[in-house]
Amino acid sequence: MDPFELPSAAIGYPVTLHQVRELRLIGRADLAYWRHQLRGEALAPADVEGGAEAVLAVTSARWLGRRFCECSLSVSISRDPAGSTRDGLYLAQAYSDVAAFAWVERNLFGSPYRHAQIAFDPAPAWGVEVQGPTGEAVMARMGPAALVGIASLAEDWRGPLVLPRLPGRSAGQYFRARLAGTARYAPFVHNRDGFRIDEGAPDSAWAVLNASGFEPHTWRVCEDALHARTTSFAR
Repeated sequence: MDPFELPSAAIGYPVTLHQVRELRLIGRADLAYWRHQLRGEALAPADVEGGAEAVLAVTSARWLGRRFCECSLSVSISRDPAGSTRDGLYLAQAYSDVAAFAWVERNLFGSPYRHAQIAFDPAPAWGVEVQGPTGEAVMARMGPAALVGIASLAEDWRGPLVLPRLPGRSAGQYFRARLAGTARYAPFVHNRDGFRIDEGAPDSAWAVLNASGFEPHTWRVCEDALHARTTSFAR
């Protein structure tokens, strides 16, 4: 199936999370590098002002009565091989701080999840530290007063999240998601904010992100989001 084609029937979301707290750090990466990385997946990165767009996202939510945190790395993708539009996201890597949830995502949904330690500080001191299973580590922290005077925007994004081919699977998968809520955006300021990556394994997604020349430029925060997803489909 084509991830970018809208289904003819109404979309159902069997997994829906409310009151999600979310922090994103959006940045620019080398477009040629991500074109090469995604060629084997038959995907194209979106061309955003001459660069690729990479997104580090951290969430805190409750599912089946249990509070959990997730961290993910994704890249904006386009249905146009030249990358002229933003049509979805390629989910390069994701982590959950609940091992059982990571297992379900990896084995039942085909998502590239691992178990990790995630320390997420939501409003007002937005920040995260992630310790992955192969030595990889990520730190992102917004400086004080970054959101002072920033207006909120109502958003309701719907589109495909395309998953990498996992070992032992002949084809990759994707699911459709809805991400809604009231968000605030602030610029990333180098002498105020913090961001650091320890790559861990040389083939980790974070090593790939570093190699692509990732430069963060924008924070996005949402204190009461809705996250919903379909089941996964073969592509």
